[in-house]
Amino acid sequence: SMKEYKISHAEALCRWNHATHGYIPPTEFIQIAEETGQIHTIGDWILINACKQLERWNLEKSDIIPIAINLSPLQFENTNLPRLFAKYLSKHNIKAENIHIELTESLIMSNIKHSIHVLKELKEMGLTIYLDDFGTGYSSLNYLIHFPIDIIKIDKSFIDNIQLSNNGLSVVKAIIKMAESLSMKVVAEGVENREQFEMLRDIGCNYAQGYYISKPLPIDDFDLVSLNRNFSLNHIIS
Repeated sequence: SMKEYKISHAEALCRWNHATHGYIPPTEFIQIAEETGQIHTIGDWILINACKQLERWNLEKSDIIPIAINLSPLQFENTNLPRLFAKYLSKHNIKAENIHIELTESLIMSNIKHSIHVLKELKEMGLTIYLDDFGTGYSSLNYLIHFPIDIIKIDKSFIDNIQLSNNGLSVVKAIIKMAESLSMKVVAEGVENREQFEMLRDIGCNYAQGYYISKPLPIDDFDLVSLNRNFSLNHIIS
């Protein structure tokens, strides 16, 4: 949270350190996982481990940090998706409010009827819905009226431009005002320096994530710095 300097949530990220090939970035293996159908196994593993982590936090401390999970197109096509979430939430005694779901514009627009149905089910369960990489997909804003979106994540490409031109800053400011009028919150992605952070905070952005706050952390490191949800910049993700 930009105004309160508090950790608002975490995002579950998938990283692969191969025994012989070393670090393999998600940009390489996620596409292959999609093409082979293995994304279902990976996605299920991420969801299970996120729920296990929330369960562990619930046992160890009263202050729970919600975890956001990215869904792939193949996962979202699964008509049993709401029941899958309900199963793991029940199994690990997790409150739905502590699981956040991130979807891209292109994903939800690929099958509008299906998207509206599934998102409404997930929303009724109490899950928080994010629209990820906002501004890089469809130009029409009509879908914002029909989909139960709680939080918009402004793509890094827009954040990169706020220091370069007045127009760049004006576009981000317009997105924030639009989201506010629709009762949605806004996350700025890819915040990399103090100037960006302060500019975004001053124009009313709610949340920020990026290397200025922290690089992705292993869960043990995250645990160490999340014992107190108040944070110093460059020590913890937002």
